[in-house]
Amino acid sequence: MKKIILFTLLLCPIFILGQVKTVKPTGKYDTSFAIVVDKKTYDQTTNSINAYRDMLLREGLAAYILIDEGGSADEIRQTLLNMYKETTRLEGCVLIGDIPIVMVRDGQHLSSAFKMDQRMAWTRSSIPSDRFYDDFDLHFKLIKKDEKNPQLYYYSLEATSAMRLQSDIYSARIKPPVIENGKNKYEQIDAYLKKVVAERNASNKLDNLMMFRGHGYNSEALEAWSGEQISLREQLPQLFKAGSQVKFLAFESKFPYKFDLLSEIQRDNLDVALFHEHGSSDLQYISAYPSTDNPTEAVETIKYYLRGKIRTALRKKKDLDETIDYYTKYLNVPRDWCNLSDSLNSADSILEQNMDIHLSDLYNINPNARFVMFDACYNGSFNNDEYIAAAYIFGSGKTIVALGNSVNSLQDKFPNEFIGLLGQGVRVGLWAKHINYLETHLLGDPTFRFSPSGSDLGLNKSLVLQSKNFNYWKSLLNNPNSDIQAIALKILSENNYPQLSKLLKETYFKSEFGAVRMECVNLLAFFNNNDFIEVLKATVSDPYELVRRLGMEFIGKNGSPELLPAIIYSQIFDATSKRVMYKSSTALSFYDPAIIIVELNKQLATNTNLLDKEQTRERITASILSKAKTSSDYMKEMKRKEGKIKERENAIRYIRNMNNHYLLSDYINFAKDESEDLSLRIMMLEALSWFQLSYRNTEIISLCDDIIQHSDKQDLVYQALKTKNIILNKNIAS
Repeated sequence: MKKIILFTLLLCPIFILGQVKTVKPTGKYDTSFAIVVDKKTYDQTTNSINAYRDMLLREGLAAYILIDEGGSADEIRQTLLNMYKETTRLEGCVLIGDIPIVMVRDGQHLSSAFKMDQRMAWTRSSIPSDRFYDDFDLHFKLIKKDEKNPQLYYYSLEATSAMRLQSDIYSARIKPPVIENGKNKYEQIDAYLKKVVAERNASNKLDNLMMFRGHGYNSEALEAWSGEQISLREQLPQLFKAGSQVKFLAFESKFPYKFDLLSEIQRDNLDVALFHEHGSSDLQYISAYPSTDNPTEAVETIKYYLRGKIRTALRKKKDLDETIDYYTKYLNVPRDWCNLSDSLNSADSILEQNMDIHLSDLYNINPNARFVMFDACYNGSFNNDEYIAAAYIFGSGKTIVALGNSVNSLQDKFPNEFIGLLGQGVRVGLWAKHINYLETHLLGDPTFRFSPSGSDLGLNKSLVLQSKNFNYWKSLLNNPNSDIQAIALKILSENNYPQLSKLLKETYFKSEFGAVRMECVNLLAFFNNNDFIEVLKATVSDPYELVRRLGMEFIGKNGSPELLPAIIYSQIFDATSKRVMYKSSTALSFYDPAIIIVELNKQLATNTNLLDKEQTRERITASILSKAKTSSDYMKEMKRKEGKIKERENAIRYIRNMNNHYLLSDYINFAKDESEDLSLRIMMLEALSWFQLSYRNTEIISLCDDIIQHSDKQDLVYQALKTKNIILNKNIAS
């Protein structure tokens, strides 16, 4: 009987691994793609899924349909891994419908900014991440299934896992929102896939882009905003030719901006919309209450602010008189400025509604930007029933795919890294694969691509099949496009090109492109060697603000005494670059105040351009002493054994963000101290994993080795192993 069943399966294009059925294509192809769909969704949308598959087959992509019948994330991952190992190289996958959502724990170092206490509610303190499905070097252990939401599965990143993201394939989600009185999820998926196929029939070059900056983004630093525009000119030069269109929109130019922005994203010819803003799962934060020079309007602004504080106090059931007393004294204003009324409540409510883009706004328009990037927190939180990105791609407009974050996201990162590849006709998935954080996700069709703006270089196949062809990628370093050069460097890095450190240093100092120089800095961080130090010294005077800003971030994380003069130089000569100043002030606080003062006095003594040296000295010194006091206070609290555990924990958590290299010996001794509370020692070991790039990180590795070899505390040993691996994975050379 078993032989008969096996014979039948061999004649049929459906193969089964556990509870995942595979519908295979016929014919020969260079690369493949997996359409992963739960059985019920497949049964309800068979025709549209088959049409999507056929579209991919016509493009030369071997499209497999994986039908999940068991809801097992592990089986889906194993099936994808098996396909990846086959001769026809798997390049990506899309997860359609009710595919298990992996909520990652113990992997915050792989995110850009997420550092929530994991003792908080698991739905909040875990990171929804499809890196589970696309990065096969990550190792996970299943903890449990969520008690309320059957789609959520909690996994821990194991200590033996790779501790550096490098996705093997690209991935995306097609997960519709749950809309009250709207289409059901199957109807939405069906309509969306039909839209994808229809849009693919149109030949569309990337020649129309809109970029928007919302309030509070990057401290509203104009230097950052202008620098990004210059970089986009290098990355997507076709946008700046006659017949193309590029718009740079900023919230300050109008209040409220929301309605103009909603109109903008409905433009039929809009190819790309880049949103730099703050956000949540259901909001895009667009405007702030407008600042004004008019005294009457300024009074109204203060009254509006006060009414907001009073409403917050009422909502939190705080003492109303006490709240009013506090704010009237704090601002020295009359009590009647705090008055509430029905008419004021109504007016304020309308004003607040008009400041931001809400889900309800998006459900009532037709977004048409084919690709949307949300450089914001939570706009891509697909673990929720409703989320901003879904409102775009499942709308009736032409939006096909979006990039969003499932949790909070760092502002100070390279937001447009490699984006010029989209203008070269590269699939969105192949672009996104190389910029992943744990929280970064594509929502929609990852195979979407624009028509190449010039001759087709065949990058879609090269990125999959030529990754180890060093000569090919080195030849692309001579291409006139900045992002083709940048991705060539990235591919050489991912495949351990042996002369890379030298190449990156040389390229940094000769390249005219800010995006290429930024890539050199990013990739040199993995070496953390002398070449890295030499380039970091140069970043403080780089023409591109982002290089100066992120270079300063790396300087702070490294903390080498060699780099201290560069920070002081930045503090003196780049004082008008708001975001760079924030980064350099933070980096400075990681050094011993005594040696900072010596270097500051040395540079001021030879300075010839400052009008008021003493004012500069006082500004920098005040910042140094203030931050040093904060670190000292936390150190005292941490060491106070009779103190409350919670307060001591907070003092240790502080270290994750504030990598005080000059205090590292104290931190190491704390972790060594066997008389200390075990949970605090483990917490300290975890905090030390954030010193990945520290010039003293070998001392942390020695600490971990000592604990691994000699401690009988299993949990402590486990964390020591993890901390060691995080540091070693970050650094590929010494």
